[in-house]
Amino acid sequence: MRGLHRVIIPLPVLTPRLAALWVGLVTPIPNSLAIPLVEGIMYPVIGDPSRARRLFPDIHPIPYREAVRQAL
Repeated sequence: MRGLHRVIIPLPVLTPRLAALWVGLVTPIPNSLAIPLVEGIMYPVIGDPSRARRLFPDIHPIPYREAVRQAL
């Protein structure tokens, strides 16, 4: 969204734990947070907003791009 150029370097073998340690090394995210985040991307997640709609009926989701635009 910001038009920033990112370099992606594919590696032939990278375990989730090693990837998480790398994330902790090259970003300000601590390893204690990076490890569960990276390990979590190995599993598909399907969101179900029905409970959130019941608990917060006055809050309406906005599209991803609009949320990012507002955050920036």
